Amino acid sequence: MGRKHFIQTSLAALISVFLALAGYVVVLMYQHQKEIDQLSNYNLAWIASQTAVEVTRFNQRVTAFAAGRPDVDEDEVQLRFDILVSRVDTLKVGSVREFVEAAPERKSFVETLDAAIQKIDQLMPRVAEPGVAAQISKIIEPFDRQTAPLASSAYAYVSEQVLSYQKSMRELQYLFVQIVAGLIACGAGLIVFLLYQNAIARRTSAALEVSTRELRSSKLELEDAKNEVDLRNAELNIQNRTLLTRDIQLRTQNERFDAALNNMSHGLFMLDGSGRMAVCNARYLEIVGLGTEDLPAGVDADELRDDPSGKLSECVRIFDAVNRTRSEGALADVSRRFMHGCEDGRTLSVACQRLGQGGWIATLEDVTERRRAEARVEYMAHHDALTDLPNRATFMDAMHAAIGAHDAKGVRFALLSLDLDRFKIINDTLGHDAGDKVLQIVGQRLRDCVRDGDVVARFGGDEFAILQDNISSRSDMLALARRVIETISAPFPVNGRELRLGTSVGMTFAPEDGRDPEQLLKNADIALYRAKSMERGTCCFYEAEMDRVDELRLATEVDLRQALNRGELEIYYQPIASIGSGDVNGYEALLRWKHPVRGFISPAVFIPLAEDIGVITSMGEWVLRQACVDAASWPGSLNVSVNVSSIQLRNSNILATVVRALADSGLQPSRLILELTESSLIEDTEATMAILKHIRELGVKIALDDFGTGYSSLSYLRKFAFDKVKIDKSFVDEVTVDGDCLAIIESIVRLCSILKTGTTAEGVETSEQLEKLVSIGCTEVQGYLIDRPKPLAQILERMPGLKIPTAEAA
Repeated sequence: MGRKHFIQTSLAALISVFLALAGYVVVLMYQHQKEIDQLSNYNLAWIASQTAVEVTRFNQRVTAFAAGRPDVDEDEVQLRFDILVSRVDTLKVGSVREFVEAAPERKSFVETLDAAIQKIDQLMPRVAEPGVAAQISKIIEPFDRQTAPLASSAYAYVSEQVLSYQKSMRELQYLFVQIVAGLIACGAGLIVFLLYQNAIARRTSAALEVSTRELRSSKLELEDAKNEVDLRNAELNIQNRTLLTRDIQLRTQNERFDAALNNMSHGLFMLDGSGRMAVCNARYLEIVGLGTEDLPAGVDADELRDDPSGKLSECVRIFDAVNRTRSEGALADVSRRFMHGCEDGRTLSVACQRLGQGGWIATLEDVTERRRAEARVEYMAHHDALTDLPNRATFMDAMHAAIGAHDAKGVRFALLSLDLDRFKIINDTLGHDAGDKVLQIVGQRLRDCVRDGDVVARFGGDEFAILQDNISSRSDMLALARRVIETISAPFPVNGRELRLGTSVGMTFAPEDGRDPEQLLKNADIALYRAKSMERGTCCFYEAEMDRVDELRLATEVDLRQALNRGELEIYYQPIASIGSGDVNGYEALLRWKHPVRGFISPAVFIPLAEDIGVITSMGEWVLRQACVDAASWPGSLNVSVNVSSIQLRNSNILATVVRALADSGLQPSRLILELTESSLIEDTEATMAILKHIRELGVKIALDDFGTGYSSLSYLRKFAFDKVKIDKSFVDEVTVDGDCLAIIESIVRLCSILKTGTTAEGVETSEQLEKLVSIGCTEVQGYLIDRPKPLAQILERMPGLKIPTAEAA
C-alpha cells in the first residue's frame, strides 16, 4: 500500500512541476507578446515623424509669413511654433529620450535642434517686425531636411527590438512543447496506475455486494411490519387533513374575494332582490367620497335620504339611477350601461347586470379624464400642437365650406399664403426652443389680424395660410396682407432678446383664380414665390402667367445635370463622437451644391430632384470616391460615413463602386460606413439584403439611418445585423420635454444593445439632450453641440483634439 501511494504521489508531484513550468513559460510568452504589441503600437516612431512634420510645417508657415502671404498671420505662426516646441520636448523624456541618447549623432542633432528652438523662442515676440520672420526661417530651414533620418532611425530601432522579442518567443515555444511532451508521458503513467487500482476496487466491490444483498433481505422484512403501522396512521392523518383543508379553503376564498373586491380599479356594489345594498368595495366608497362607517350593509336609498349632513347625496343619486335601470330591465335578463354625471362635474360610466336571485350588481368607472383626453385628441387632430392654429386638414375643410357658401350665396373669399423671412437663421443659431416661441407669437399675431369667421392655419415649419371669408374686392385682401406684414415686422421678444423677422404674402382670389382648394393653394404659393423674388416684406396677387415657376424647376434640372462636371458640388463633413470617451471617431459626408447664380441650394431641394432626373447615381458615386480619398489622409482610425440612396442601392453596380473607391483611395474597408434609410430597404428587400451582405463581407460597416421613422424597422434589424443604428433627429429634439420620445429612444438603445449594435443620436444641440442620451446608454452623438458640417479644409484645422463639449463648455 505504501509503495502504491508513493508512485501515485510521485506522478502527481511530477505533473504539478510540469504544469508549474508550463504556466511559467506561458507567462513569459504572454509578457514577451505584450512587449511586442507595445512596441508595435508604441508611438516612438510616430513622435519622431511628427517632429519632422512639425519642423516642415513651421518652416512653411514662417516662410509664408515672411513673404507677406495674407492667408498666414502671426497667430498661426505662433501656434505652429508652440506645437513644434511640444514635439521637441517629447524627444527629451521617457523612452524617447533613451532612444535619442543611444546614438551620439541623434543626441547631437536633438541638442542642436533644441538650441535652435531656444533662439527662435527669443525672436518669436518680434516675428511681425521686418526681417525677423526671415531670420527665423533661416535658423529652422536646415533642420527641415535633417529630421527625416531621425524618424527613419526610430522605425529601425523599434523593428530591432521587435525581432529580438520574437526570437525569445520562438525559444519559449520550443521549451513549452518539451514541457507538454513531459506532461503527456506522466499523464499516461498515471492512467495505467489508476486502471490497476480500479481492478482491485472491482474485486472488493463484488464481495461487498454479496453482504449487501443479505442485509437488504432482512431490512425488507422489517419494512413490511413498519408499513402496516404507517398505513393505519396515514388513514387517520388523511381524515384530519381533509377537515383542515376545507377550513383553510373557505377562509382563503373569503380573503381572496375581499382582496379582489377592494383592489378593483372599478367601484362595485351589489343590491339584493329588495333593493338593499348587500356589499360594496373600497373603490366605490372612494368614488362617492364616503368611509366604511358611512355606508353599512343592508341600507336602501330611502334610509340614505334621511342623512342631515348631505354628504350621502351623490350615493343616493347613483342608487336612484341604478334602480331606474333595474325597473327598465326587470322583465329581461339583460345588462345595462349608462353615463352618470356627478354634482362635482365628474362623469361615471355605470354598468348594471341582473343576478340570478333577483339582485343586481353595478360597477362604476370614473371616465372624466378619459373623456377629456378623447376631446383633446379630437381637437389635436384638427389643430397644430405648437401654435394651436387649425392644421392643413381643417383649413382644407374650411376652403370646401367657403366654396359651398359661394355656390349657395355667392360669397367670395380670398386665400393668403405666407412664410417667415430669416426664421431658419433664428432656428439654427438660437435653437428650436427660440424658433418655437417665435412661431407661437406669429400664430397669436395672425389671429389678431383677422376677423371673426376668417381662418388662420399653420401648415408646418414657418408656413401659414389665411382664409379671408366674405370679401367684396381685392382691396380687402390687400389691406389684410399689409396688416400681416406690418404685424410680423414688429420685434419678437424671445429669451430676453428682440428678434427681427419679416414676411411676404402671396394672394389668390376665389372663384376668379380657381374653385379647387388644391389649385387655390398652389396659386397662393406661386404668388408668394413671386413676392419673395421681388423683395422681402411685400405682397403679390396671383396671375396666370406665374405658372412659369415650373420653368424655374426645369432650369434647375438643367443646371443640376451639369453641376458635377462644373465642379459646383462640394462635400461638407460633420463629426460623430463617442459618448464613452468624448472623442470624435468619425465624420459624415454631406453633399452641398453651390449654384453659380443662386448660391447654395438646399439638399432637401436638389437631392429629390436628382433622384427624379436620374443623376443621383453618378453624384453618389462621386461622393463615395471623394469621401474615401479625403478620409484616407485623416490621422488615426477615423471613420467616414457616406449616405446611399435607394436608387444607388438598387443599382447592381453599387458593390463594384465600393470596391473601386476603396482600392483607388487606399482606405481600409473597416473605416467606411454606408448609411441607408429605411425607405431604401422597402422595395426588393431580399435582393437588397444580398447586396448588403456582399458589401459587409468586404469589411465595410452598414448603418441604418433615421431609425424609427419608417414602417418596418424591427423587421430590418431581424433580417440584417447592422453595425450601427442612427436615431432620427425628430426624437432627439423632444427628448428633454417629451417622455414618450425619451422612452422610444431608450427602447431603441436597449434593443440595439441586445443585438450588439451601436447607436448614434442625430441632431444633438444642447447639453441637456446629451445628458439624457448618456443616462440611457446611447453610444454616439452627432449634431451642432459638437460642430456644424464644414468643408474639408476647416475640418482638418479643427480635427486635432475635437471632443464632445463638457456641460460647462456647452
